[in-house]
Amino acid sequence: LAFPRSYTNFKEQKKRDELDRPFLRSLLCEDVRLHQPCGSREGKEEVLSEFQRYCEMEADIELVHNYVDEDAAVTFSEYVLASKKKNVRMCEVIHWDLSGYKSSGEAGSVVRPEMYDKGLIHGGSLPAMKRMTCFGKGMNLIRNGNAREEGSAGAAAASKTSEEMCNELQWRRQFGFKSMPEGVRDYIQALMDNDYEEIYGMLCSDFRINAFDGVKTRDTFVSWLMSLRNTSNFERTIQDIFVDHKCNTAFLHFNIRCDQKSATVVNVVQWDLEGKYIIQIREFGAGYK
Repeated sequence: LAFPRSYTNFKEQKKRDELDRPFLRSLLCEDVRLHQPCGSREGKEEVLSEFQRYCEMEADIELVHNYVDEDAAVTFSEYVLASKKKNVRMCEVIHWDLSGYKSSGEAGSVVRPEMYDKGLIHGGSLPAMKRMTCFGKGMNLIRNGNAREEGSAGAAAASKTSEEMCNELQWRRQFGFKSMPEGVRDYIQALMDNDYEEIYGMLCSDFRINAFDGVKTRDTFVSWLMSLRNTSNFERTIQDIFVDHKCNTAFLHFNIRCDQKSATVVNVVQWDLEGKYIIQIREFGAGYK
């Protein structure tokens, strides 16, 4: 709430016309990094200067979704910036360093050292924000190099080589594959294996994906995935996976390669209450639209 944002879907809030610089300064780590489609900033002072631009924006901001991956200490949120000219939808990911909020484990204390100190949390004035990344509804294509990234799955390959099998095991270990909810684990496995029949069975009948080129149904989404297999030199690499277990929602960050171009694609995947079927996917990229 340090940002000068007016959340249209919050019934009671005090309008903030100026940036609460002292409070925000205390939350930012010294080496904090901010990555946006319009550029990057590094260091507390540069990030603060970038946030100051929010004060000059004539736009209301609606907080649509807010998710927490407690194990990774990451939050991922979705906003709509509504101005007079247009509405901009964005996804913001914040990596937190909460080590300063843990209990010291002093003698006689009922709080164990690995637990968080309630008093420090309520104070909320210790450095914690270490990296922020913003994604928009636009895709930014860039030329790629020739190096093959670990963990990628060539969609045109009919069978896996021993090298690909090794890489698959590496990305499983990297993202704690066994500790993921079953639905998330199965979907990622099917996606990386290009198992379209399996993916189709995971989607509910009313499934929708809000993609870069519009809204797709279950049938059109799976057909689109199948068309990628016929694209020359198509590769999909997983960069980040975050899961909000309570909301049955996953944040999947992919690097996509196709011929001589690469793109960043983010999927926010939402399951039903039982965590059995995927009800919606919202797609974001490295550009605003």
